[in-house]
Amino acid sequence: MMKKKKRHIYNPEVELAKGATLDARSYDKTQKIKVTAGKVTVGGIPGRAEISGTATGRNDASINGCLGIWLSIFRYMRPDGTTDHVTGWNIMLPLKAGQTAAASAKAFAEIINSGTRPYRATAAGGKIKIVFTLKLHTWGKGMEKKLALSFLLLLSAGVASSQAAVAKPVYKWVSANEYYFILPVGQDLHLSGSGNTVSVKPWGFGFRAVGHEKFSKTGGLQFQSIKVDSPGTCRNTFYLWDLMLGMEYIAPKVQGKPLRFTASAVADLGMSDTTLYAAPVISAGILYATEENTDTPTGLTFDLYYRLTDIDLDNVGGGPGTLRPALGFKVGYIFEGFWTTKEK
Repeated sequence: MMKKKKRHIYNPEVELAKGATLDARSYDKTQKIKVTAGKVTVGGIPGRAEISGTATGRNDASINGCLGIWLSIFRYMRPDGTTDHVTGWNIMLPLKAGQTAAASAKAFAEIINSGTRPYRATAAGGKIKIVFTLKLHTWGKGMEKKLALSFLLLLSAGVASSQAAVAKPVYKWVSANEYYFILPVGQDLHLSGSGNTVSVKPWGFGFRAVGHEKFSKTGGLQFQSIKVDSPGTCRNTFYLWDLMLGMEYIAPKVQGKPLRFTASAVADLGMSDTTLYAAPVISAGILYATEENTDTPTGLTFDLYYRLTDIDLDNVGGGPGTLRPALGFKVGYIFEGFWTTKEK
């Protein structure tokens, strides 16, 4: 027996609340942009952004000196039961030195209004308002009346109440994250009990938050396992748990060139058994960008790092010992950052 195809019923409360998520980002040193209402709905609620400051401006082919606005892809059902797919829109505005907030807002509005996407914008001072434009005549005869009836139903049902409808959504930035492996490279371990120095090869893994600016804060966690091959030890493996906090540099993105230089300086705040320790670590490497059009670093990473000081530990295999300053090597992958709705 054949199952009947499920019929989708138009629900104005649901469909008119759908729309594009509005995001914005500044890559200019002095001119900033922030989203004040983060959704442009089918039902007519506008998205809003506000620009402030005078632009430093763009002076090379990189993304620096630009403002960006993004409208996400979405789909919704029309009153006649058909589905409309609305494509996303990435608008990048290069700035001139000395460009005012009002001029930037006006430029964004002109780009949006001259485009073929179903959006229109107005600018007042440094503020931008973006609305979704419904083309009712493309829906067939009687659709205008149906839409009007939908709005009446929406009101009569008390949809989300007028206060909830205008409530400003709250968004949070989820940073790009690097997941990496620490490859086993020889390091010197001095055993205090016997006075011997043995070679050990720590290995491990970790993850850290990655910034999207040229200079950014960074932080993460890592784990290392170290095996001690010495006849004088009764415990031949110990572990390091590290909290890494510091700053990083990522070379600006250049169109058509996937390799970008990276460097960082972090404090390694760690624990092994009952020992707490701290050591400075510097690193240098390359990022091979696998996604050229993303706004945050994305791709394979190859890094050399150097721990600058000794780490004195209470238990490295039956007794105290000291890890000497050493080079290390790690490989990883950075996953792109994104905006998401913040739970209230």
